[in-house]
Amino acid sequence: MFGCQNRQCQARTLRNARDECLRIKREAETANDQTAPVNALRTVEQQLAVIEMWLTGELRGSGGTKASCELHDEDAADKLALALGMEEGLASTERHDKFSEIFFPPLERERLIKDFTCEAKSLNFKHLGRIYLSSERICFTATVMGVTVSFRVLWKDCDTIRLRPAVEGSKGHLLRLRFKADHTTEFDGDFVESVDMEVFDQLALGALHSCADHFLGSGLFDLQASGSDLLIEQGVSPRLSMRAPSFVGDSRQNVADFLRRSIVWEVERKGGLISGAWSTPWLPHDTSCKNKWVSIEEAYHTHHLLPPDLSITACTAASTPPIPTVDFLGRARKCTWQVMLDSNDSDSEGWQYAYEFFKDPKKWHSAAFPGVSVRRRRWKPSFQKEKEYAHNQKLSTGFKTQEPRSSVMIDVNDGKRHDTELLKVDLGAVPFTKLAECFEANAWFEEGCLMYKKFTDLKAQEVDLGDWVENEGIAQKLKGKVRTLSMRVALPPAPLCPPTTRMKVTYHVYATESRIILETTSMSLDVPYGETFTIAICDVFTVVHGHVQLVRHCGIEWLQSNWMKGVLETMVRGQARTDAELFAKLAKEHFVT
Repeated sequence: MFGCQNRQCQARTLRNARDECLRIKREAETANDQTAPVNALRTVEQQLAVIEMWLTGELRGSGGTKASCELHDEDAADKLALALGMEEGLASTERHDKFSEIFFPPLERERLIKDFTCEAKSLNFKHLGRIYLSSERICFTATVMGVTVSFRVLWKDCDTIRLRPAVEGSKGHLLRLRFKADHTTEFDGDFVESVDMEVFDQLALGALHSCADHFLGSGLFDLQASGSDLLIEQGVSPRLSMRAPSFVGDSRQNVADFLRRSIVWEVERKGGLISGAWSTPWLPHDTSCKNKWVSIEEAYHTHHLLPPDLSITACTAASTPPIPTVDFLGRARKCTWQVMLDSNDSDSEGWQYAYEFFKDPKKWHSAAFPGVSVRRRRWKPSFQKEKEYAHNQKLSTGFKTQEPRSSVMIDVNDGKRHDTELLKVDLGAVPFTKLAECFEANAWFEEGCLMYKKFTDLKAQEVDLGDWVENEGIAQKLKGKVRTLSMRVALPPAPLCPPTTRMKVTYHVYATESRIILETTSMSLDVPYGETFTIAICDVFTVVHGHVQLVRHCGIEWLQSNWMKGVLETMVRGQARTDAELFAKLAKEHFVT
């Protein structure tokens, strides 16, 4: 700008420099030059445009219109950040471009506000991924075991985002995103009216609260009449719900506890000493038992799952519990009912016998006896038919299906996960079938179990182990079974690392007569840069010359760029190798003892 005596001359010089930046950027994009400093050129172009606008009040040149729009967008972004109370500003240009690539096409004038790690629940499976908050919509994507699921919904189609009471064992913040009454969105092959999520970071929770308050008019902690009623029904006062969910307990949300409360008792009384016919209880003191279908808590009560509009006549005439649907895992689900049989405390039809409707189980017998007056048996809900129905619906409505894969890392090479065969370990003459049973067992944390010993060595705490999932959601794409695990584990001493970290792990097990595949994908939430990558490990067990051989593959999938990438990859692979050797030693000792 030397020699320029007035603002017009100075602006012309700046405009030439800005046009040169634009030309270099276009040439780099045309040549697909990945080394070009595109972000730096864009920043310089915008800064020059700011000065030119100050000098002359307008922008000219080949990039004038585009630069003017970018300046307008930057100004709007600053105003939005101010309105949301985000002093650090909105997400970087790099993160915004990544968001636009994932959720293409981007909306007009859309700007990414913030993105962070979270879990979203589909049926009984928790998908660990990232949530993206933009000026126009809220989006989520997750890739687990090579299967990608996502949803995207406009803010105007959202009704509320509310904190929920914490589930026992959960250390994150539980939320429910509810859509408006006339709106559903596709998520994991189903059209849903709401999505349950878990956020792990306080700052992320604050960003979500600010966005909900700004775009929906009510934040995470606001209560409406319906919300208050719901919390009271769950046993949590509205005042307590204002606190972060980590401090609010509601053990009834636990699946196992729900199944206990959903058990329905069928009760009957003998019609008389002579006839011996069993019928619905009829004596005056039978009270709630006269309804035939009861629950047993402090006393016998009419079961809470019975439809409120069901007549007494229809209730007592039913041969199975007259409850066609049950609210379970966030939605009303069709169910059938099965008698619970136990050879130790009931006869072949599940009945128990006594003189009266005692609460004490010790006063009941597994067979009829002289003078018996009453009997009872348990029924439990089964959701299998709903799974078959949902699967058939997907086939009939055109959802794409494909042959389930036995493994992600071995069968698929997606180019993102750089997997390598780390090592081979000889486990010795370990019983192959027993090893498969250990991996496929439901109760991993029962003392004496192989997996229990593994997690004990890890000093696992705050454990939340999900049920095995088959033939639904992500498990439809994989042979075998899938489950999730949340826990806190001890870390070996390392610079900048805490003594423990929260971990989110997904397990996939597939066993045949000749091969066992145990795959995991995991993320550490508290270690430096832990949320920027996931670790994928595939252990393949086969029998070679009478000995079980373990082959471990390890891969790292990067979710964000990271200048520590090389160091972290070396550390992860070293730890994975050590872990495989320790597990081989543990398995040998387990089956020897």
